[in-house]
Amino acid sequence: MTSRTNIRGIGPIPKIPKGVSMKKIIEKSCDVCGNIVKTPEYGGGRCKTCGWIDDPHQREYPNCKNSNNLVSLNRAKLLWQEGKKLLPDFAELLDMMRRGFEFDFLLHGRKYEVLLDKDDRWRLLCIGSESFQIFDSVDEFANGASISDIPLSICWEEISVVDYME
Repeated sequence: MTSRTNIRGIGPIPKIPKGVSMKKIIEKSCDVCGNIVKTPEYGGGRCKTCGWIDDPHQREYPNCKNSNNLVSLNRAKLLWQEGKKLLPDFAELLDMMRRGFEFDFLLHGRKYEVLLDKDDRWRLLCIGSESFQIFDSVDEFANGASISDIPLSICWEEISVVDYME
């Protein structure tokens, strides 16, 4: 029998223990910053301080990334200690692209999307304009994607939000 994986294909599907309610709200310490979080008993509550989404699967597999949180629990703790946002770095983003993940992000108030088209080419789109770039591979994207002639790998430190698309 093969092991099933979660929606993102990263790690096994967590099992909900018998007797655990998805509706019962509890208070617990955030796994990243330690502040109190109100969350359903089986997870899903977002910390208002650091933004971490409570995830029992990531507590069990602290080096795992999944759809709730864009970085692993261990990475999130490190970022929080360094005073940084809980966002993937450029190398982590490229790793997720190699797994076929599409995403959007905000940079200086503008929204961008990175999409995989039907021809398996990556597109970097600036929403609200007709500007876009096309790349034949993740490596080509890594070396060629730019915004206002500045390589995306350099701009990446200035992004404010990243979200993987379903």
